[in-house]
Amino acid sequence: MSHLGEHLLAELYQCPAATLADATCVEQALYAAARAAGAHVLAGHFHHFGAGLGVTGVLLLAEPVTPRLVLASAAILGGIALVVNWLLLFAAYERISIGLSTVVYNTQPFMLVMMGMLMGERVSAVKWGWLFLAYGGVVILLSGELTGGHSAAWLTGVALALGAAFFYALTAIITRRLKSIAPQHIAFIQVITGVIMLLPLVQFPALPSAYPWGILLTLGIVHTGIMYQLLYSAIQKLPTPITGSLSFIYPVVAIVVDNVVFGHSLNATQLAGGALILFAAAGNNL
Repeated sequence: MSHLGEHLLAELYQCPAATLADATCVEQALYAAARAAGAHVLAGHFHHFGAGLGVTGVLLLAEPVTPRLVLASAAILGGIALVVNWLLLFAAYERISIGLSTVVYNTQPFMLVMMGMLMGERVSAVKWGWLFLAYGGVVILLSGELTGGHSAAWLTGVALALGAAFFYALTAIITRRLKSIAPQHIAFIQVITGVIMLLPLVQFPALPSAYPWGILLTLGIVHTGIMYQLLYSAIQKLPTPITGSLSFIYPVVAIVVDNVVFGHSLNATQLAGGALILFAAAGNNL
């Protein structure tokens, strides 16, 4: 269900009694909180009930409603960024290993958190510590694929993966700002945007009779439609540090699926890296 705002209830403990009984102090605190939240105050009223009886205060706020055209344009911009993200990432796969591409690409949670900070979110040093710990787990998990010589296209591949990470983080931060649009609507707008962008590049070869339509439909319905609806719903609800830390679970899931479906065994290093990622993700959720 779409919504235009949030209703927050805060319970404060161990507040000085003298402060709670000071109408001027309470009024200043509420106005400061409104300014910090970027809200526009229409009016305010505060009443002191007498000695020892406390203060009641209320601020009337106005929340601007963003025009639908602006919201749709932002969703389309997010779709463009998402398509560019995948184009750059797949181009990186052609130049460097998937393991190295994944390690470089997983810098996107840091970019997402920094974008969130630029928009006023506060991120503690502890949250940053958990993020770096999770990233260390990614490096350990994929360390077996990071060895070997570097081709002439190595630097280009790394740059492409970094570019992909940036555009994915841009898509996520745009989605986070579109809380008044349902996640499935954002996903639909972005899929249509991707179709329009990529259609001129599509080649239509003759398809064999045994073409794997089931797999293709599964990729489109499950791994695109349903997955993006769940992902965007989470991005809209969770703080960016938690969203970032949970992003590191992707390579863990990939390694586990590789083991379950294709029978590839997991070594101790991979298990240690995966455990470190899960530990850091849990720590960032505390």
